[in-house]
Formats: sequence, structure tokens, C-alpha cells
Amino acid sequence: NDDVHFGRLYVEGNKKWTTTLSTKAWVEFLPNFTESDDYRLNAEPSASVMLSEIFSLKLAYLMKYRGNPPAGVEDLDTVY
Repeated sequence: NDDVHFGRLYVEGNKKWTTTLSTKAWVEFLPNFTESDDYRLNAEPSASVMLSEIFSLKLAYLMKYRGNPPAGVEDLDTVY
């Protein structure tokens, strides 16, 4: 049987510091009900800056963790 069943817990926070600067962070936990060791944990903090009425810049760092990855696969993947 190849069925896998996940749950999802998600939390997010936002903060607007000024009219041009804001930050955001979220965390997501995905428990695996089929195989408890193979859970996932994802998170991303970010900052956004309005450069003009048309352009903005966002800097983010995405982290994806896998509790029990297959052989040869890293347990943590990160992206800027």
C-alpha cells in the first residue's frame, strides 16, 4: 500500500514596521500518520521593502526539513 497520510499545522506572523518595510514568518509542521518518523517541517522568514509604487524587493530564506528522507537525500533543503 503506497498511501501516505499527513496532517498540517501552520502558523504565520506579519509585522509592518513602516510604510515601506514589512516582515513575515511562517512555520508549517506536517506529521505523517502513516510513518511517524517521516514528518516534514517547513519555515520561511522574509522581509519586503517597497522601492516605489511599482517595484518592491523581497528577501526570504526557505527551510524544508524531512524527518526520514530516502537514502542519498539530504534531510534539510534551504533556498534564498
